[in-house]
Amino acid sequence: MKFSKKAIIFGIVTWPICFIFISLIMSGAIVSAYYGFAVDNNGFLYVGKNSRIDVYDNGVFVKTVYETSYGYSFTIKNENLYIATESQVKVMDLSGTLIETTDDSVWPTEQYRMDRDKSVFLTNNARYVATDILGFYKITRYNNNGTREIVYHIPVIDYAVHCAILFITIVSFVIFIRTHKKWLQDEKEKKKKMQ
Repeated sequence: MKFSKKAIIFGIVTWPICFIFISLIMSGAIVSAYYGFAVDNNGFLYVGKNSRIDVYDNGVFVKTVYETSYGYSFTIKNENLYIATESQVKVMDLSGTLIETTDDSVWPTEQYRMDRDKSVFLTNNARYVATDILGFYKITRYNNNGTREIVYHIPVIDYAVHCAILFITIVSFVIFIRTHKKWLQDEKEKKKKMQ
């Protein structure tokens, strides 16, 4: 299959950029997925990311309380973190110190339940709702007095990287399809000439 000059130049320019972006995602410098959120009694926001749970106070990063390389779901109950993986539930205090670990292999698992409820979190005076529109993840607090405010949103650089990867992927797919169609046409014409 013969690729056009434009396709080759596009690949030479964009694929190294994608490699850098993917390396940033794998290192945790850029967030690629959100695993839910929770709020403690002091109003600290716990945001679950692909490799860690970060804590924020009024939009300002405070600390990381949990790090992992595996998928998980989590919530806060009785001022403790409950972190569920495929086969176990870890109970930790809010600073990230492990209190206990229990087996969680019976369906429906805690991970399934937590994952199902990861977009909404209720406190005594507010309802928090997470939305993800075209990769733009944000958490909005709806106060009991009728007001609302965005308490967290994906960093702009992370969103820009997501959009760039999506753009490069779509353009690459379109170029591949067009090149493949052109190749099929050329093959057809060759066969006609040979007859």
